[in-house]
Amino acid sequence: MIESPTNILIVDDDPGVAEVVAAQLERAGFLTRCVYSGEEALRVLRESEFDVVLLDYSMPGMNGVEVLREIKGSHPRTSVIMVSGAPPPEVVAEALRLGALEYLFKPVKFAELERALARAIGRGSRP
Repeated sequence: MIESPTNILIVDDDPGVAEVVAAQLERAGFLTRCVYSGEEALRVLRESEFDVVLLDYSMPGMNGVEVLREIKGSHPRTSVIMVSGAPPPEVVAEALRLGALEYLFKPVKFAELERALARAIGRGSRP
């Protein structure tokens, strides 16, 4: 499925969720890194490049939309896929308006995540 490894940053305040997703993606050939807050994600993005960011909405501190706004301001070519439980419709609309490629709802089926990642990779998120 993947011609070259794709670097994915997984941002979720629940380490268990983040690491399960990371393990699934690594079995599929992706390279992953997990962080557990929006602030940590922004620090990591200043030091490293990622093709795709999987970004939870509901986190303490900065929420996913705030982090998305920062990512798109400093890394406009990085694809961002938002993930959340049941956000209000206006949150989904705001995330998509700010540049999220997709908004997936937890629990995310792996096939659905793979389709979203294929779309993110296919749109040329790499510089």
